[in-house]
Amino acid sequence: MSLSSKLSRLRVTDAKFLVDGKKGGAMKVEVRIEGSKVMPPQVLQVVPHEPWIGSWWKTRDREKILLDDDAATEEKYTLSLAVHEIVEKWVYETFFKGRPIEKVYPTCHRIAQNMERRFHKRKWGAKSWNEYTEVVNKAYRKESRYEAKKQEEGKVSEK
Repeated sequence: MSLSSKLSRLRVTDAKFLVDGKKGGAMKVEVRIEGSKVMPPQVLQVVPHEPWIGSWWKTRDREKILLDDDAATEEKYTLSLAVHEIVEKWVYETFFKGRPIEKVYPTCHRIAQNMERRFHKRKWGAKSWNEYTEVVNKAYRKESRYEAKKQEEGKVSEK
């Protein structure tokens, strides 16, 4: 069984806000996997017009995880996004540190996605998961447009 398969089977047993950020303020979130705290509490901030749904490695300040306000519309969505980003960061820093993030990111993302889905369904149910994926997909389309625009700008500047 591959490392990716083993990690994907782990379960987020708890996630909670330690500091609740009031409208735009920073918040701290702690995630436990199989009952153990995996990282120190992570600082998150929901920001308007964040080009990515959630990001920790695309930002200058890797100590802070940014979440897009289009996807983090409800507290449970914000917590699920936080779980995803924290797990992604944990997988990278624990198992792939030192390797180029661009090469291992798809693996980290897939593992985080599996753990996030099981956490959300267990805590809020399958119907809520379906509603959440619609919100995330809508925000993802915005992210895709942003990436396409950046690529287009890069082609123009090369000419």
